[in-house]
Amino acid sequence: MANNDILGNSKQAGRTVMQQADEASSSTENDPNHATLLDSEGDAVLRCVGSSSEVRIQFRVSTAVLRLASSVFSNMFKPSFHEGQRLLHEDCPEFELEDDAQLMGLLLSILHYRGNSSDYTMSAEKLARLSILCDKYDCTGALGPWIPAWFRHAMGVEHPTHELGNIPESDPSIDPEVLSRVGEGRNVLNTSLPCNRVNSWANSADLGRLRN
Repeated sequence: MANNDILGNSKQAGRTVMQQADEASSSTENDPNHATLLDSEGDAVLRCVGSSSEVRIQFRVSTAVLRLASSVFSNMFKPSFHEGQRLLHEDCPEFELEDDAQLMGLLLSILHYRGNSSDYTMSAEKLARLSILCDKYDCTGALGPWIPAWFRHAMGVEHPTHELGNIPESDPSIDPEVLSRVGEGRNVLNTSLPCNRVNSWANSADLGRLRN
């Protein structure tokens, strides 16, 4: 009976944790002042642009994790910089980033080991935007096995192949090793996409960079 009680309590505790996570996710959508806890003991909060330019979505993060994953964050949080000084003298300071909250949320979740199976689905355009974000923060190496999965989905597993310029998945001219690296994703997109696809992205301030 004691073992059954322990098992029952463990299951109940598991349900409680899941319910709390769902409630936190829901409240984040409705309350712009609520921070998504990627690390409950995180020492900083990052604020990013939400679906509306008036809204900022917040993520409580561990700067130790970010330093390991990104040379940009590593430098940013050094004591010789203003942000690093704030970490030394403030309790969980907030830092505002002018990045898309959805993409940054995905990136931060993965870096904090909070990614889930739904994050593997990636359209070609979203992959291109994520590639730019990874370049910006120099954190491609930390994404590991997620990268080839994103390319596979973007090239036709979950989305039509025309999103990547009608490139068939079995095209022998494309080196799989190249496709497995987001850092080289720009070159793949530049050299593989037809002009009309690349030109259609030129109107976007972010995706237009892929043409350079």
